[in-house]
Amino acid sequence: MSDGHRKSIKWLGAAFWIPVIVISFYAHFSFQQDKNVGIAVMILTTIISCFMSFKVSGMNAMSWFYEIFMCGVNKLSMSITSLSGPTPETRSAWMAPFEVYFGICIKYVNPAILTYMLLEFIASDLETNYAEQPPIMQIYATVIIFAIILILTAPMFLCEYPEIFEHNIDLEFNADNVFEAKLRAAQGNKIQDETQLTAQPA
Repeated sequence: MSDGHRKSIKWLGAAFWIPVIVISFYAHFSFQQDKNVGIAVMILTTIISCFMSFKVSGMNAMSWFYEIFMCGVNKLSMSITSLSGPTPETRSAWMAPFEVYFGICIKYVNPAILTYMLLEFIASDLETNYAEQPPIMQIYATVIIFAIILILTAPMFLCEYPEIFEHNIDLEFNADNVFEAKLRAAQGNKIQDETQLTAQPA
């Protein structure tokens, strides 16, 4: 969309993921006694990453929030809430808070927690064998994992026809585009009004 969008998304992605992975690793492999401090540090680095992303974007706060901070999950969250209204353009008071909550959890909270727990489990398994089970049990467990992966991925390649929906998915996934267009129009009208007030003679 713009150079500001590109820089902002890169800063947000790098400044969020690098600390989450590095802190999770050292919290469980080097500083296990103080590993809970890592959670506080991850929250701090996430806040810093958002601030850095906003500064390099050159955008106003509302546009940055919806187009950068919520990028990727905003469309999903609005597609969910738009199903509750008579039309995708219909907005209720509860929708915006839910979309923010849903988007933050999906994009930031859940990935950070899962990364933290994954490295915690890896560190624990490397330190002691799981329940002191014989190697054959590890093979059985691996077979189950591969079977689950096959069940999840096989339908992606075996389906020969598009899924039939009872609602118009194009309108459903257009809800965030309509919202962002209204947001930009409102911002443009605000700037135009301020320009006209400034241009009026005293």
